[in-house]
Amino acid sequence: MRKLFVFILMFFPVFALFSQKHTSKDSIPNYENSHLFNGDELLNFDLKLNKKAVFSDIGEKRTYHKAKVYYTDISGDTVKLKIKVQTRGNFRRNSDNCSFPPLKLKIPKKVRWGDNIFSGQSRLKLVVPCQPKNKNYQELVIKEHLIYKMYNLFTDYSYRVRLAHINLIDSANNKKLFDFYGFFIEETDQMAKRNNGKVLKLKNFRQQSMNQLQMTKMAVFQYMIGNTDWGLAKLHNVKLLFVDGNHVPYPVPYDFDWSGFVNAPYAVPASIIGTSHVRQRVYRGYERPPEELETVFKEFKQKKQLIYQLITDNIYLSNKAKDDLIKFLDDFYKTINQPDEIKRVFIKNARK
Repeated sequence: MRKLFVFILMFFPVFALFSQKHTSKDSIPNYENSHLFNGDELLNFDLKLNKKAVFSDIGEKRTYHKAKVYYTDISGDTVKLKIKVQTRGNFRRNSDNCSFPPLKLKIPKKVRWGDNIFSGQSRLKLVVPCQPKNKNYQELVIKEHLIYKMYNLFTDYSYRVRLAHINLIDSANNKKLFDFYGFFIEETDQMAKRNNGKVLKLKNFRQQSMNQLQMTKMAVFQYMIGNTDWGLAKLHNVKLLFVDGNHVPYPVPYDFDWSGFVNAPYAVPASIIGTSHVRQRVYRGYERPPEELETVFKEFKQKKQLIYQLITDNIYLSNKAKDDLIKFLDDFYKTINQPDEIKRVFIKNARK
């Protein structure tokens, strides 16, 4: 496995060059022209699609369906964009679990190379509420969006996101179905290019093979938000980012809706974790030297005010939800400020 890995890394630039040489302008993104993730202002637009055709297409062999986006630009003019949409996800794509499946937007050449909100993009993931007409589920989306913003505070090796308020319209009868808050996630290739790196789908990696400081930071962050729904061996909710030709990858996490921070009604810990609720934190990182842990804890303490400010300044969450999130994080900070608790959680009970 190691020899194969070294071989791939040695010849990866050649593979990449070959791929670029034989890729047409029609099928590649134009990230230099992208500004979707450059700001935090709320996007507002109408998304028109055929509800029956899209919502029923949730099997393993799914297709893209025609859709349209309408919004008002800064000059007051109405912009109409023709795009395509497809259902995605695993758990939330199942209609027994959610009435509204997550979506992926395919941005065609004309839109991608034009001047609009989707300029430069190719295939965008859109996170939506599982039950869009339920206010509590709307808040779950806001909470997960917050997690991405929180992790952005710690590293550029992270996905950027953009919040949107969307009116969903059924093209079959031109009637509004409902409106909802959702958010776009930066494309993986865009995140990699921004960091001068490449993402490779190489499985069976161990935490010890990662950039250790970044691995510890990610593991502590996952503990802070109460998330155990991740793993490196099978690349479960983690990408491997190889930066500047370095053979040691950086882990980049995503998909946090099963975390205790979000606390979704459908989220349950895996049986192997040994807990009954996602709000029971479990550290899934491996044992690391105390001085490395202290370096990471120091950064979390320095970023505490910024993290809390992201929560308290959020205008889309109720005060009750904000108080609950602050209290949940207070428990984490209490833990990393007590030497005995640090030893128990991050050393004694760490993975060996």
